[in-house]
Amino acid sequence: VYKRQQLLHTTRGLTIIELIVAVSILLLLLGAAVAGFSSYADRQLFNQYLQDVELGIKEQRQRTLASVDDTQYGVYVGTSTFRYFQGSTYPVPVASTTEQEFPNNITATSSFSDNNWYVTFTRLTGAASATGTITLSDTKTGQQATITINTLGLIE
Repeated sequence: VYKRQQLLHTTRGLTIIELIVAVSILLLLLGAAVAGFSSYADRQLFNQYLQDVELGIKEQRQRTLASVDDTQYGVYVGTSTFRYFQGSTYPVPVASTTEQEFPNNITATSSFSDNNWYVTFTRLTGAASATGTITLSDTKTGQQATITINTLGLIE
């Protein structure tokens, strides 16, 4: 009888302490996985904004070369927005101006050779009105990327 009671005593399930420890470990692992995925998603979002800006600049140059509406096009660089506009100088935003806004954690700075905040492209050649750089920075991920516009209006 004694051995039977001892056998029953040793084959019972998990204690509440063991269960709490196991659940705690699982929650820690899950938290680490979620944090890693969130960081990855933030980096991908920054890269998407960078690609969108590059594409916007290329499109404005292409519109100028194609003489769409018989005019030239340009890009205005604000700290939290990019504006794609029609004409040889940056106007007060009008209906023909397309705006691309960034989240609060992404900022842009520009350094153009003519000290303006915008660059336009010349018809027939696509040359840029100014050379320089546009830098995008993400305070959330610490990422930074620089787009360089050369004399020909091409992105380097």
